[in-house]
Amino acid sequence: LPNEKVGPLEVLNPFNIGLMIVLIAGIGFIGYAAVRIVGPGRGMGLTGLVGGLVSSTAVTLSISRIARREPDLVRPAAIAVLLASTIMFVRVLVEVAVVHRPLIPRLAVPLAAMTLSGAGVSLWLYLRSRRIAAPAEVAFSNPFELGSALKFGLLFAVVLFVSKAANVYLGVGGTYAAGLLAGTTDVDAITLSMANLAKGGGVGSNVAVTTIILGVGSNTLVKAGLAAAIGGWSFGRVALAGFGAMLAAGALGVACIWMAG
Repeated sequence: LPNEKVGPLEVLNPFNIGLMIVLIAGIGFIGYAAVRIVGPGRGMGLTGLVGGLVSSTAVTLSISRIARREPDLVRPAAIAVLLASTIMFVRVLVEVAVVHRPLIPRLAVPLAAMTLSGAGVSLWLYLRSRRIAAPAEVAFSNPFELGSALKFGLLFAVVLFVSKAANVYLGVGGTYAAGLLAGTTDVDAITLSMANLAKGGGVGSNVAVTTIILGVGSNTLVKAGLAAAIGGWSFGRVALAGFGAMLAAGALGVACIWMAG
């Protein structure tokens, strides 16, 4: 692929887009292989942990259905869903570290707060249930499939272009709005877009970090809604409490980095 900027706003680089596809496919394949090796019989908690490397949304959808069918498994199911999202925060940090490491000191504050919050709620639920039972079969697609890779590449290019255009024509508020909107469907695209823009000087570090957290936050809200709608209220209220704690921790973390300058 040509290693040069093309198109309007000079923000799209085919070589960089290809690198992002390989990065996400690689991370996803590690989780995909782990799920296949470990198998569903290891329990919901472990499924949530390794499944979060592939897609925390897929884990939420699959586990929520199980929670509706098996009311006795509400807490183990909630642990799986919350752990999948907790691993997602770690995945975001790894992606940014690969693309633009100088963002890590700022991004680590809100993401660490969200990770610790998710882990803490999961531990509390585990201590109350004293078991992580029931095998959970979660449906994942192979991230190395050409169709999936090309779809992500297209999504990344669109999000990158829209984010840059929003920043140029609408200012910082437009960038934040792009992060919120993009996060409802995919966290990786907005994460890598902001890391690339910050690396090239297109946006400031605090703006990039805040936009990534907004994307992560909107994605978390979507999963909370899915859990409540699909898993039923008994499961949904437990998941909502956990997701709410994560969001509150993330907001506090973002406030800290802005106050620190």
